[in-house]
Amino acid sequence: MVQTHERGSAFCRDVGCDYSFANSRYQVLVNFENIPGWPPMVHLRIKAHDKRLVRDWRDMQRVKNEICGTDAEGVELYPAEGRLVDEVNEFHIYVLHPATGFPFGRKSRATAAPEVSARNTRGNVIEGEPWQRPFEDHHNADGCMPRGQIEWSDWSPENGPGEAE
Repeated sequence: MVQTHERGSAFCRDVGCDYSFANSRYQVLVNFENIPGWPPMVHLRIKAHDKRLVRDWRDMQRVKNEICGTDAEGVELYPAEGRLVDEVNEFHIYVLHPATGFPFGRKSRATAAPEVSARNTRGNVIEGEPWQRPFEDHHNADGCMPRGQIEWSDWSPENGPGEAE
């Protein structure tokens, strides 16, 4: 991802974002969210350049890693119907400051190589196609920084804003 527009630019003012990033597939608009009682958070609005429907989890993980960092955790929100936003083929990921994380989810990393076979609940191998598709080169986190490309504020869960981590 390459930063295409910065804070205060005419583009960012026009579309209502803090930063804009792009690569060969996606445009990402970035907004810092200040929510009382929550750690610093970033809202990523991700859409394909050709406006097509996008749904590749690994691509979204790579976008999050490049912009917000490999140490940051993000989630998609499936809102109540009264807060639904569905205007374009755009995905919204909310990413917490790298010094924190969500109190839910797995506690350790788990990935499967393509050659790993599917197993049923009893641990028996299920014959047929591999369990996992192959990783493409751009799906790994190589070259991504722990804090990404954006300028996260100094913050820690113990000290709040303005304190070194």
